[in-house]
Amino acid sequence: MSGDQAIAVARQANDVLAAEVRKRPDRFAALAALPMQDPEAAAQELTRCVKELGFVGALRATTRWGEASAMRVAACVGALGALAVATCVVHAYDLFPV
Repeated sequence: MSGDQAIAVARQANDVLAAEVRKRPDRFAALAALPMQDPEAAAQELTRCVKELGFVGALRATTRWGEASAMRVAACVGALGALAVATCVVHAYDLFPV
């Protein structure tokens, strides 16, 4: 998926999730989907989600660890530091367990 597509998909997913959370804010909280193909856009989307949509942070699911993935997580953590109110969950999993 291209960076532009990822930005659009993440924004749409977060808007849909925010609408669902608004129905039962006493029961649900949201973690943002971020367009990790573009770390700057990911930080902007995280800021939008926390400040405008009321999300509590972001979820970064990954199937691999490496320099590129670490840099993307660092961008997420950097944005969280600027917000000072959110959580970043990094969930690594193995697609092909042994």
